[in-house]
Amino acid sequence: MERFTAGTTVLDREQATELLRRKDVGRIVIALGGDAEIFPVNYVLSEAGNVLFRTGPGSKLASAVVAQEVAFEVDEVGGDQAWSVIVRGPARVRTDSSALSVTDALSLRPFIDDGKYEVVEVLAERVTARGFGRTWS
Repeated sequence: MERFTAGTTVLDREQATELLRRKDVGRIVIALGGDAEIFPVNYVLSEAGNVLFRTGPGSKLASAVVAQEVAFEVDEVGGDQAWSVIVRGPARVRTDSSALSVTDALSLRPFIDDGKYEVVEVLAERVTARGFGRTWS
């Protein structure tokens, strides 16, 4: 990781993955027909570094699987530094029998347990990350 005294630092994929593993809430961004929708979701990372979240039937699930690409964003601001990670790639519904077992093992639980049993995986084809602030190290 580069150090800087002011401005922006580009972080590599390994650093981005470490930052993603620190958090459990992010935002899924889906654009269809010129309109972008943003949904907060709790998530976990798979061993492969893909984003997994649970959802129920509705616009988030339908839009995620119809869109050719989605974006997922996580950030943190604190003190005199901040960071942001963006994961881009296709989303797919995990229909294999192990999907719920995988998310259970990774401790992924919906905020409200109201039938959110569909597991969506965002394939991390492109990951970008930036550090911001006066004392990033």
